[in-house]
Amino acid sequence: MRQDERIASQEEIDEKRGEDIASQIRCAMPAIVTKVNLEAQTVEVKLALQGKVGDEDGGISFVQYPILPDVPIVWPRAGGFALTFPVKVGDECLVVFADRCIDAWWQSGGVQKPMDERMHDLSDAFAIFGTTSQPKRLPSVKNNAVELRDDDRANWISLRQGSLDINIEGETTVHCADATVNVDGQTTLNCPTNTINGDVLINGQLTVSKTIIGQGGFVISGGSGATCTVTGSIETTGDVTAGGISLQGHVHTEQGDGKDTSAAK
Repeated sequence: MRQDERIASQEEIDEKRGEDIASQIRCAMPAIVTKVNLEAQTVEVKLALQGKVGDEDGGISFVQYPILPDVPIVWPRAGGFALTFPVKVGDECLVVFADRCIDAWWQSGGVQKPMDERMHDLSDAFAIFGTTSQPKRLPSVKNNAVELRDDDRANWISLRQGSLDINIEGETTVHCADATVNVDGQTTLNCPTNTINGDVLINGQLTVSKTIIGQGGFVISGGSGATCTVTGSIETTGDVTAGGISLQGHVHTEQGDGKDTSAAK
C-alpha cells in the first residue's frame, strides 16, 4: 500500500468520526406545537426537520425525530413584568437546545449541578415563538412602526415616531384606580353616543354647538357678572322663578289711573 493511500484512508476515518459527532450535537431546529400545557408553561413539539441516518449498505434515509415533551415556553420576561401571548396547537416555533442537562434547574431554579452528562440533547429544549415558515408569514408588516397586533392585523396598536395609533374591532375596556390624560394640543372624540356614569367636573369653559337636553334639573351658580346669559329666546312649559317671584303666579298692585303698577309680589 502506498503512503498516500494510507493517509487518505485515515483522513476518511477522521472525517466520518467528525460527522458522527456533529450529528449528535443539537443546536436549534424549527418545530410545530402538538400539545400545550399552560399550567406548566410547556409545549409538546414535533421537529419540522427530519434526521439523516445511514444503513449498513452505506445508504442514506431520513426519519422523523421523536416528539419532544415538556418543552419550556420562552416568553419575554424580566424585572417583574412579562409579555405573554396565546400558544396553540399548530403554531411554529424555534427549538433551541441547552449545552447541558436542564432538569435540575427546571425543577428548582437557581444554580444546579447537571443531573445527567448529556450535552446538546433533544431532552433539553426551549421553545421560542415568532419564527415562521413562508406559508405562515405575517401580512402587512409595517417597517416604520412597533406594533402589537393579531396575525391578520384586524386589531393593532402601532407606535411610530411621534404618534400612537390603536385599532380595535371589538369592545375595549380600561380599568384603573385613577387616570390622568395630559394633552398639549386639542382632543377630538368622534363617537355617535357617549355615556358617562358619575359626576363630571369641568375646570374651564364648556361650549355646546347643539341642543343641551337634561332630565334631572339644571343648576348654575357662581361666576362674575351674570351667572347665566342667554342670547335668544327661552321657552318653558313650567313656571320660572326669579328672586323668589313666580313668573306665572306673581301679582302687581294697582297704583291708580295712569300710574305704573307696583313691583311684582
